[in-house]
Amino acid sequence: MFFLLSCFLIFMVASLFVKLMLTIVLGRARRRETQTYREYTSASEQYSDKEGEVYVSSVSSSEQEKLVEKDMGEYVDFETVKEE
Repeated sequence: MFFLLSCFLIFMVASLFVKLMLTIVLGRARRRETQTYREYTSASEQYSDKEGEVYVSSVSSSEQEKLVEKDMGEYVDFETVKEE
């Protein structure tokens, strides 16, 4: 009888512990997702423009670095030849 009672009590305590831990973990996940959503929506409101307008931000040609030096090689214009 004592064995059954102790098994029942251990089961009840374990189930309460698991329920408490799941509540804590899921609450944290929900708060994290809510915060991420708020950050996303506030960022999109910050850049809200009229629909259809396009803004392009690029580096001007004078600010770009040349990746290949002028004496690196020469341009070869290839032709495709059909073999018959």
